[in-house]
Amino acid sequence: EVFELAYRHYDSSSYQRTFTMPIGCIGTSVRDTLFIINRTPSIIPSDSIRLSTNTGWSLIKPQSFILQNDSALFILQHDISVIQNQIVNVEVHHPLCDTIDVITIQGSGKRAILSANPANISIQNQPVGFTTNQSIIIRNIGNASAHIIPGSFGLQGPFQISSTSPPLPYTLQPNDSIVFTLSITMNAPGTLTDTLAITSSIQQTSCDASLSIPISANANLPMMSVRFANKPKADPKADNFEIPIVCSIPSTDSILGNMILSFKVNGAFFYPKKTTHGTLSSYLDGNGDRIVSIAFNNSIISRNDSL
Repeated sequence: EVFELAYRHYDSSSYQRTFTMPIGCIGTSVRDTLFIINRTPSIIPSDSIRLSTNTGWSLIKPQSFILQNDSALFILQHDISVIQNQIVNVEVHHPLCDTIDVITIQGSGKRAILSANPANISIQNQPVGFTTNQSIIIRNIGNASAHIIPGSFGLQGPFQISSTSPPLPYTLQPNDSIVFTLSITMNAPGTLTDTLAITSSIQQTSCDASLSIPISANANLPMMSVRFANKPKADPKADNFEIPIVCSIPSTDSILGNMILSFKVNGAFFYPKKTTHGTLSSYLDGNGDRIVSIAFNNSIISRNDSL
């Protein structure tokens, strides 16, 4: 017997012996059609049509056999696990002749891979009450696009994404990048941590991907001291008194003052009238001494400032 077979896609009129499956995201499955045309007077059972391997590949056989001078539809399924090209053979067997024909099927996968620069964020000695902005470059180093939508990205105060460039939603193509701006506002001293979680969902042309960026921020109250012209007491005969405020905090030239400076003045009739910074008030205590207070309500205090 002489077997004459032909192969084509369901929606194609051209015959071929090598088929390429659609490219899908890793972790998904893709399917394609295979039409086998039997141009011989013999019936070919569907059980005689097999794959060279079943690892990651399936052959679905809706019909039990291929009639003489007829055709049958088969469905190929590829469970994608790697990016590299995978090859499987479709073999047609015969009880007496063993393998009588072989055609080649190949398929590959795609994946979106997100990377961050910097890979982690650590803000040290941030002034209390100030906002620090940190830029993070997110790049797609995979071979599939990644679709990113707006959201909180798993962050809680004092951390938030204040902006992105380009704005979201955005489809990150392979080798493309987007800049996230992370804003950190520490309202109290201490150390806080969080994780920035960026994910991509499977769309028509995009694959899923995820990226986690550890974040930590530390804030300290500044070290401050107050003195009267380098003396422990003020001169009661002077008309004006300069009170230097010495503040020291790394990597900044000013702080946001939200505090009260208080000091004692000897004598009930000696009290200040006005101050160049802050809000001034005073009162007599039980010992007859005047207590002077200067309140700063979120006022900028420069290094080595004075009032």
